[in-house]
Amino acid sequence: MKNNIIKCKIKYLKVRRECKVIRKTPFFDSEYYLRNYQDVRIADIEPAKHFLEHGWKEGRNPLAHFDTSFYLKNYPDIVQNSKMNYKIYIHDFYTVCPTVNLLNYKFKFCNLPDITECNNCLNKYPTSNPDFTIHQMMIKSSYNIHKGDIRQWHKFWELIFEKADEIIFPSKSAVDLWLKRYSVFLEKTNIYPHDLTYLKNIALKTKTNPNPNHFLQVYIIGDIYEHKGSKIIHQILSLLRANKLNICLNIIGSYKNSNKFENTPYLKLHGRFKHFEIPEKINMMKIDCFLMTSIWPETFSYVTHEMMATGLAIISFNLGAQGDLISKYKKGIVVDKVLASDMFDELNILYRKHILKLFPILNNNLSSKLKKNIEALVDNSISLQLSIAKNEILQNKIVNMYSHCFVQLFIDTGKGFLEETSVRRKIDEPQGIKEFEFDLSNINS
Repeated sequence: MKNNIIKCKIKYLKVRRECKVIRKTPFFDSEYYLRNYQDVRIADIEPAKHFLEHGWKEGRNPLAHFDTSFYLKNYPDIVQNSKMNYKIYIHDFYTVCPTVNLLNYKFKFCNLPDITECNNCLNKYPTSNPDFTIHQMMIKSSYNIHKGDIRQWHKFWELIFEKADEIIFPSKSAVDLWLKRYSVFLEKTNIYPHDLTYLKNIALKTKTNPNPNHFLQVYIIGDIYEHKGSKIIHQILSLLRANKLNICLNIIGSYKNSNKFENTPYLKLHGRFKHFEIPEKINMMKIDCFLMTSIWPETFSYVTHEMMATGLAIISFNLGAQGDLISKYKKGIVVDKVLASDMFDELNILYRKHILKLFPILNNNLSSKLKKNIEALVDNSISLQLSIAKNEILQNKIVNMYSHCFVQLFIDTGKGFLEETSVRRKIDEPQGIKEFEFDLSNINS
């Protein structure tokens, strides 16, 4: 027992001394490390200590201008010939394919086909499309290892995995997919999910809102690049505009394809935030539901957990950790095909339910003719809201006035004629609405 205490103390003093040395060198940037590795920041681990004990083995970089993975790949003898014990943490699928996220040359999830198809993809990855630049760079930088043959890539990593004591994954879906290529290492695998204690700072939003949003407010969290579904979002925005739906996509993060829609009522960008700020931002915002648009099988997904913490509905493609989590979530909706049209269809179902909250009269047992006329009235309202959505002050006046008068219409239908300030409706009979018009002449913008 005494010897163990002495050994632990010696190890502790050694690590502390090494941390002190590394912090004083220009070769370690603590701010960079915490900014780029959220799990370290969230767990409140001293960055230099984490890098010395775990980070370098996981391929994490000590500063922006040093690539640890590249160094280990080009000097594998450092690991292969060493007598040290080490664990390997898998955070993406780089060891399976140098594209990192398993998106093939058509930028679709490949689902790990046979080796012939893998090699075909590896050699076909285009260089002209700017969306593929990072993936092409990853394939090129590792060419001296794989040489256009994915089997060489796997052999290289097998030498490293063989000497590892443990291979650690953040989710079951990640290890299941990884084992399709490295099944021989099953006994070395373990699952250690990331720390999620910060989620306690996100408030539940399950209480019914007595004043629902007139636009269905849909939120997307994260920096949206190609692999995170930027094209999917662009296509959904096009469908919203074509169908004239009162749906606004809110992005907490960056979105590179925003130019076409940033001045429309269908898109609102809230900008980038530091990760520790996300709970507060989510709590402040009036959210109806979420979209998880990532088109690759993520290995963990903090974002999905953040969305689930609110208790609100989430629509996601049935891929990876995010699909696995949302398929088991009470208000989760998974889309099997990675198509914008399919995700839009599910969003449209939520939108129709939202319309019923705005206009509860539609839930009543109405004749088909009356219901059809009321739905036309609702559509007129939506078109009006969209046409004036750029002027926020005017929009609020019109929307509030309209909502009040719409409800009043059904209270007074038996009177045959209803006239309110700025609004005139003629009702020839209780079962039909023959005229509906707005007079905006006395509304000041």
